[in-house]
Amino acid sequence: MMEKFEVIFKEYYSRLVFYAKSKVLDMEVAEDVVQDAFVQLINNKTNISEDTSPIAVRNFLYTSIRYTILNRIRRTKVHDTYLLLTPREELDDTDLEQDIIKVETYFELYKAIDSLPHVCQKVVRYGYLEELSNSEIADKLGITVETVKSHKKRGVKLLLQRMTTLFFLFFFTPFM
Repeated sequence: MMEKFEVIFKEYYSRLVFYAKSKVLDMEVAEDVVQDAFVQLINNKTNISEDTSPIAVRNFLYTSIRYTILNRIRRTKVHDTYLLLTPREELDDTDLEQDIIKVETYFELYKAIDSLPHVCQKVVRYGYLEELSNSEIADKLGITVETVKSHKKRGVKLLLQRMTTLFFLFFFTPFM
């Protein structure tokens, strides 16, 4: 049973930290919250068995993190500040599934970018994540602007292929 928890931990830890950090804006707190969620998962092992679906485990972890964050907010003095800075809809439980989809999509997108050929990966990161111009990218990498355009086009094409496959699997696998 412990091996299953290790696999779950390796699979979800970074995604869950990304999700928690998007809610609390503090990396240490985000990591603590995620660790608390895994402790709850281990303590809740009577409800989690070998037959439990990965989606149920994922939902348990995200829900646990959401409630842990809300409980921490209630216990701290920054509660009023958080309420002022956070739109009311972010506190609504109905948004949890959307948050999960958003985090999972970003995680898969970054993994897909990491899988691109080296120069193509750099061009995509600089162009789309850091929003550098084609000429700035060309200067930074020591290549021509035309080569930058070519790598961007190739990178987007490869990402679309990868993400289309992932979206198909993500959205249709639970129904099969």
